[in-house]
Amino acid sequence: MEAFVRSKPTSFELDERGRVKNYSSRKDEIRDELMALTKGHCSYCDKRISRKDSMIEHFRPKAENRFPELEMVWSNLFISCMSCNQTKGYKFPDLEPLKPDAEEYKSFEHWFFFDSTKNTIEPNLFLTENEKERVRKTIGWLELNHDERREAREEERYKMRNETNLEHKDKFSYRYMLRQRLSSRKF
Repeated sequence: MEAFVRSKPTSFELDERGRVKNYSSRKDEIRDELMALTKGHCSYCDKRISRKDSMIEHFRPKAENRFPELEMVWSNLFISCMSCNQTKGYKFPDLEPLKPDAEEYKSFEHWFFFDSTKNTIEPNLFLTENEKERVRKTIGWLELNHDERREAREEERYKMRNETNLEHKDKFSYRYMLRQRLSSRKF
């Protein structure tokens, strides 16, 4: 999860409650605005995604028995990869998960630690026990350490190792791995 600042949309209007006006006919513009906010990465796992492989995701599920009133609310909409969208589905943890556009979020490194020996994402050791539990709930909610995701991170690490031009970090998935590589020189 990379932190980002949610700006007001430029290609459509919001009503007084923060809902996207004409939501059903604005999906393309919503997708484009969300893709721009994350620089073409999944809001949750940080996988690089194309527009056609992206999903408009509801942080709090829109299902009738969950949070139907938030379906069109701009602050509840995120862009995600198909894997995060399907994994998350209509689930929502009992403990508030981390939200990448929240003021408290700050950065991946504040909340998480990437263990390059296992390709797993773990809670930062310097967090309080309550914060660590919240991180664990977020990781479990999105299944961020599922075998497929660990394998995808290993493939991306291989690409990063063999890339000589690391200036354009946004072209990579899992940008936190690149920052770790550049800061520690161990990879």
